[in-house]
Amino acid sequence: MTEKKITIRLETKDDYRNVENLTREAFWNVYRPGCMEHYVLHCYRSDPAFGTAHMRAAFCSTCRRISNR
Repeated sequence: MTEKKITIRLETKDDYRNVENLTREAFWNVYRPGCMEHYVLHCYRSDPAFGTAHMRAAFCSTCRRISNR
């Protein structure tokens, strides 16, 4: 088994599109046809009441992005 290095860091604006895409893929057709969770995330980021200081992104050294929590 290959050991994987996972890095967790604060999310940056450069990550927004990838995180929204991951969210859309994760929830597509789960609760209803299509999904809107990625759009809700997009709207939260433009709301000044939403604190982005606690948003984290996880990366794996040998695979694509694995989390947006």
